[in-house]
Amino acid sequence: TSVDPTPELDNNSDGTLTVNVPGVNFTYVIIDSAGVKHEQYNNPLFIDLPSGTYLCYAYDINNCASDTLTAIVPQIYSTLLTGDLDGARPVCLGEHTFVDVKVHNFEGIVEFTATLDYDKSKIRCLPDFLNLHPSLGTVDMDLNDAIGRVILTWSNSVPLTLADTIIILRLEFATLNAGTASVTWDLDQTEFIEGPGYHLLVSAVTPTQVVIYSNPSLSLSSNPGTCNGTPITISPNVSPPGSYTYLWLKPNGFTTSDQEIYLSNPDSNDQGVYELIITDVNSCRDSASTSLSVYDLPGYAFSDSLLYFDFPDTLFAQSGYPSYLWNTGESTSGIIISDSGYYSVV
Repeated sequence: TSVDPTPELDNNSDGTLTVNVPGVNFTYVIIDSAGVKHEQYNNPLFIDLPSGTYLCYAYDINNCASDTLTAIVPQIYSTLLTGDLDGARPVCLGEHTFVDVKVHNFEGIVEFTATLDYDKSKIRCLPDFLNLHPSLGTVDMDLNDAIGRVILTWSNSVPLTLADTIIILRLEFATLNAGTASVTWDLDQTEFIEGPGYHLLVSAVTPTQVVIYSNPSLSLSSNPGTCNGTPITISPNVSPPGSYTYLWLKPNGFTTSDQEIYLSNPDSNDQGVYELIITDVNSCRDSASTSLSVYDLPGYAFSDSLLYFDFPDTLFAQSGYPSYLWNTGESTSGIIISDSGYYSVV
């Protein structure tokens, strides 16, 4: 005679005992700890039993009885496992963000498959995860960025129980477009398998959303340069309209938080690269730079105010300047003259 028990789950009185006796036409008997006897003819399986200790035997039509065995119906309790996705703080477009994959009541687990879907139009999962829980050893990651899906699998030879809430690992994402990107569990493709003596109930899992802010757009007004002593303003063009902080980096090493650069009396010490960094209310930034040239004022165009020529001849102004304008309307550095008169050039 042998007896095979199955446990009672929680307090559901759903344990069983199977009394195994070779042959047929037996009456099967179990007696619980309160002395209550249960008999069944030709049916060795007793169902709907509470946990406890039972005496078990069988007898035939001649009232010949088998050995009496003691059997225990154990009791196990359900564990309600829930999943949680915890996203990072909002980030600016171009920055990386992350999602922590959490599990509550990781109890008696020997294997799991967790399937997560993400908004591939706004974020892209990176192939290397972070912060793997040390007790898990190794987790396999199957990434399909074309459809926005990542599958995490793990198994262990013995049941593993961890703290009430654990972070399995951290998934890292690159940001592609501004907006709100969802990361969700696919519960139909997610499975946590418990070991013997455990009963697992997988409840709803919590999704998360990643907020991605747009970056401001900055350009600087075109800068043709200026002459020594001629005032000039370097102004930013910023979109969208809003509240920004400004940080100018000047070529002389100084900084300013003014919205624009105004030079009332520029000289050669003011020329060089001016860089501007703007920051919006979400701490998102953009930068731009421009190079300022400060030109020395031209000297005299001619060696004297009275010049003598044999006509025709060419009258040259001082060379090396980007533009010329004569009172004759010509715009070259030298003009052909064939008569005496007054000639001027700017």
